[in-house]
Amino acid sequence: MFRRGRHAFVLTLLLLLSTVTALQAQDEVPAATSTTAITNVGVVTAPGQLIENATVLIRDGLIQEVGTNVTVPAGVNRIDGADTLRVYAGFIDGFSHVGVKDAPDSDEDVEDRGDPQPHLAGITPERAVQDFLDPGDRSVRNLRDQGFTAAHVAPKGRMLPGTSAVVLLGGDDPAAMILRNDHAMFAQFESASGMFPSNTMAVIAQFRQLFGEAERRQAIESRYANNPAGMQRPSHDPMHRALFPVLSGDLPVYFYVDDALALHRARALQQELGFNATLVGLAQSFDAVDVLAASGAPLVLTLDLPEKADEDEELPSYDPDLRTRTQADTEAEEENLKARLRSVQQQYVETASLLHSEGLQFAFTTREASAGDLLDNIRRIVDAGLPADEALTALTTRPAQMLGVDQQLGTVESGKIANLIVASGDIFDENTDINMVFVDGKQFDVTATPEEGEEVDPTGRWNLTVRSPQGNVDATLELSGTPDDLSGTIEVQMGPSEEISLTDVDLRGNILTFSFDSGDLGTIDARLTLTETDADGTLTIPQVGGVPVSGTRADPDRTTR
Repeated sequence: MFRRGRHAFVLTLLLLLSTVTALQAQDEVPAATSTTAITNVGVVTAPGQLIENATVLIRDGLIQEVGTNVTVPAGVNRIDGADTLRVYAGFIDGFSHVGVKDAPDSDEDVEDRGDPQPHLAGITPERAVQDFLDPGDRSVRNLRDQGFTAAHVAPKGRMLPGTSAVVLLGGDDPAAMILRNDHAMFAQFESASGMFPSNTMAVIAQFRQLFGEAERRQAIESRYANNPAGMQRPSHDPMHRALFPVLSGDLPVYFYVDDALALHRARALQQELGFNATLVGLAQSFDAVDVLAASGAPLVLTLDLPEKADEDEELPSYDPDLRTRTQADTEAEEENLKARLRSVQQQYVETASLLHSEGLQFAFTTREASAGDLLDNIRRIVDAGLPADEALTALTTRPAQMLGVDQQLGTVESGKIANLIVASGDIFDENTDINMVFVDGKQFDVTATPEEGEEVDPTGRWNLTVRSPQGNVDATLELSGTPDDLSGTIEVQMGPSEEISLTDVDLRGNILTFSFDSGDLGTIDARLTLTETDADGTLTIPQVGGVPVSGTRADPDRTTR
């Protein structure tokens, strides 16, 4: 019953949308070749290189041809840019945890808090991020909606969470997302909770101990491999063996630092232990430009910026020598403190421009940044002085080179993976919208997030209708809990039906979002704008795109809160 209900749901949607018709035969017929032509567009093939009135032809997930004299085959999916749209290479996130599930909490007892088991203390270099990837996680869609089509992703954790991978943000399963495995080891000054290493100094000591022991074990294994006669066979030790390629220089360490002091400490530790480091985060690097320049390390700069200041509030320039005469005279001091805060906030926004002016090159990381702010933050950085071409370089060609995937990603040219952004104009213009992205040749329409309205209590039953020109399908949405902690089910009223549990249910004002597993089609994401009695929005289906949905309450007596 479980599979039959979901299969009926999948086939119903496919029939209505007249897409991916091969799936109607339940995989008895192979999927049709996917070919798309984006015509009459401006194509930014690489930073600073624009072709007007061009066509991009996509076939089997690759860019087949780009230019002004491309012959478009008959019967392909055709997108007419009407001489207004612009195509860019998809952005590449230099470091993040997008799509990564949290490791389950351990219920093991800590027998010795001064010497706990490594995995309880956050020391898991043997872990690989692909074991924690969830392509249906909402963060994947949220990052993709901001133009990011690939990402360098590491496991979550404490001081040594594990090894990273380069992933595409459009696969239906973890294996389909992976572009390059085992790219780097992830490290940070993140102490353990209630056990050793419980502070930064202890974390540094632990790094020294781990690297020293790994060197010792590597030497023993090397001697045994060369001449095992008379030697006891070394025991298998996944944790220390995971550090062997770091010791040999074959695996870089992506070291995340979030302030200038941590940057100095990471640089000192890297010099002492001798590993190849890429420095990530660098939020206060405006106070340590000389350290970055001397390190020669690749850099990945954060896109997490302070909240934008109220530009309508007129403030004097910050005066570090200002002194108020009396306790009652506080207005001038308050304004001076606000001016200081605005000055410091602006330093963070201008960091990218400062590093560029000092001849330092970098990519960008989205870690700790809110997905919905990313494009706005990039535009703020450009407005603060970073040249637009350099910003685009930091989002495309440079991370592709740093991650070793520049033969596959980073530019719009024949033979490369079709990871693309289709925007309504110049990507750095505040009035430009991203209309769609392509990942591995698959089209994903980007639905603008509506503004939040007055909060609505969504709990109860909703009668929904999925709409298409070929017909409608009714569904029932059932929500329970509180607006801060919602759960629910959805049931399609056609054929053998079942209640499918919702995941990632979230309410922001009157905007309700949730996901559910449809079975064959993968995870479907929903976004509904609610009033007291009505719902209107979109279901986003993998490989299909957005499908309009509307509905009404089955219990219209509820009120706004």
